[in-house]
Amino acid sequence: MGQSHSSEHPTFTKEQLSDQLALRFLRHCFSNIEIYSFRDNFESLAQETYSQDAPSSLASSSTPSGSPSSGATPNPHKILYWTEDTLTRFLGLPDALAPIGPILYQSATYLGAFPFEQDLAPVVLTFEALVKVVALMTGRHEKVLRKGCERSKKGGIDWVKMVWKSFAIWERELAVVMEKSNEEGSGSRGQTNTQLERVREEETLFAIGDDDDDEDVESLTLAALDALDALEAFDLPKKQEKEKQPKRIQVQSARIPIDNMRVIIMLLLLVAPLEPTQPIAAFVERFTADGLASLKAAAENVLRGFTSMSEEGKKGIGWSVFKATVKRSMPYLFDGFLPLYEHLLFSKNVNMSSTAICSQRPPPLATSPTSPSSPSSRTHQISPNIIDLTQPLLPSPGQILNVDILCQISLFLPGSRLWRRLRHLYAGSSAGFSMGTFETHVLKWQAPTILLVSGGRIPPSPETAPERSFAGSLPQKWYPTSSDEVSEKLVYGVYLNVPWRLSHKECFGDVDTVLFQLAPVHEVFHASSSNKEYAHFNKSNGIGFGNQLPHHAGYKVPSHSSKQHLDLGPVSLTFDEGLVYGVFNHVGDGGAFLRSDTRNISGDNVWQDRFEIEEIEVWGVGGDKEAEEQRRQWDWEEREALLRRSINLGKDIEVDRVSLEFCASWALLEMAGLVGQNMSGGSIG
Repeated sequence: MGQSHSSEHPTFTKEQLSDQLALRFLRHCFSNIEIYSFRDNFESLAQETYSQDAPSSLASSSTPSGSPSSGATPNPHKILYWTEDTLTRFLGLPDALAPIGPILYQSATYLGAFPFEQDLAPVVLTFEALVKVVALMTGRHEKVLRKGCERSKKGGIDWVKMVWKSFAIWERELAVVMEKSNEEGSGSRGQTNTQLERVREEETLFAIGDDDDDEDVESLTLAALDALDALEAFDLPKKQEKEKQPKRIQVQSARIPIDNMRVIIMLLLLVAPLEPTQPIAAFVERFTADGLASLKAAAENVLRGFTSMSEEGKKGIGWSVFKATVKRSMPYLFDGFLPLYEHLLFSKNVNMSSTAICSQRPPPLATSPTSPSSPSSRTHQISPNIIDLTQPLLPSPGQILNVDILCQISLFLPGSRLWRRLRHLYAGSSAGFSMGTFETHVLKWQAPTILLVSGGRIPPSPETAPERSFAGSLPQKWYPTSSDEVSEKLVYGVYLNVPWRLSHKECFGDVDTVLFQLAPVHEVFHASSSNKEYAHFNKSNGIGFGNQLPHHAGYKVPSHSSKQHLDLGPVSLTFDEGLVYGVFNHVGDGGAFLRSDTRNISGDNVWQDRFEIEEIEVWGVGGDKEAEEQRRQWDWEEREALLRRSINLGKDIEVDRVSLEFCASWALLEMAGLVGQNMSGGSIG
């Protein structure tokens, strides 16, 4: 009838579609100056080879981008690419973190094959491949794949799984699931072995991936194909192929080896505070022997957050363990990759103020350009706002908090709240372990705070009188400890999003309160929205997080003691009123903080750690404005105290400060019986 087949889509190879996606990323995810710098960095360090394959749309303008490949054999053309050594040197990866170079290179050659990682990876790191690596590692891909990201959004799990796969080592295993009726019984062993051998011979049955959550990564792949108008060419045949496959389960396992994961965590802790224009060498003090030891200790604590879930996790980090741990305890784990890979977008040969650079245009698109979508909250373009990198990340380290612990905290609290924004409010070792000094130093800070406590675990059987007294103040039910290592150092902490206050009748805090453990295992216990007993502070009952306030009608200890039992919450952290002992309780659900789902201790995920406090630190989260407000509060209190003392002495308000101090000192001496009519020589009767 003369009808044309205009509805049929042209045939593209996967390599061509992959290059077209890189072109789309380049056009929509980067500014002109970033593209110029990117090309300059790549070409100045690239090595070259020659290939008979058709050149990509970014490498050559002679072949129209988006046109199907012709049958003619193209002439040899030059291919520029980066080697592992080039990538390692450009990113400035330190030798102390070896073998981080090969690990990142493996990840890049996997991500560079997107959206056909299963078929094309590993790829040569051409400019097209690096464009996709940078777009994916910085989250800029969401501008092009917005629909797919919105459709599959599960807290970024789809993106996290892709990154996990890029670091994983694949081990192909075989299994055959036979559906047998009850009549077949056990006489089918030979038949099963025969079919097992048949499966071994059929390599086409292997597919890279896990049995669960495949839809997450597939959604990004489908979003990429949708952006290229190639869904019909690659989605439908895939479904038809699945329908034709026999009813067998292809079992494949993939894990990130423990040693590799340790080095990856060390790198992520190192680059967590990195800025896009800041080289890793700026943190040279962290490469000393002591600095590396501290970095490795923090990385070990984070690594135990993955491996403590089960014995299976100690063989390597599988996807299910990785997903649960990242989602719960380190949602910002990979944020350090953003500034690290954005180094590619800054060239030393580019004058950032030059208007000539801004006039450069990116390569033309094969299809009609679409308006860029709104930037992802995870990404940022070059900004005129300059951060003062001369300021230290931490004004002065404490006994607990140093730069590495701060970077560990940034895995679950945004770094924008932490870098160069912490003020040291209180340390028990210097100010004194008392509720009074704690109140003086902390309660006037009208902004969020981070409390950290460290200590050594108390043996299950108390050995000293103070230990027995503290044990007597706890409920008498016994729970196992989280570890048998008595000498193990424990570090817990709390992020409070609201100011501290005295609380005799009701608790304070909000749903943004975070209870966490930093050592020996990294884990976060998020606040519940149904139970509001987040925190309490009063001089009679100490400090508690996740507890009910003690009531006089509660149960009491034996009659020879007047103290009440501490009313410990299901998941709680509690200090006694003398700030001598603490206890972390993890015994059930229903409290102000959610129980762990990544650790399995004693079979029922129940434990209690009692410890002797070695140090307590409180850090104010804020800048100069918050510090100035605290100073105003202190000045006001001092003026009020002077006013009260002057009234009590019957003098004018403008009484001399020296006279007041002398009177106060004389009153203290008189109360001690050292002066005045009640002199007793200082003895205690």
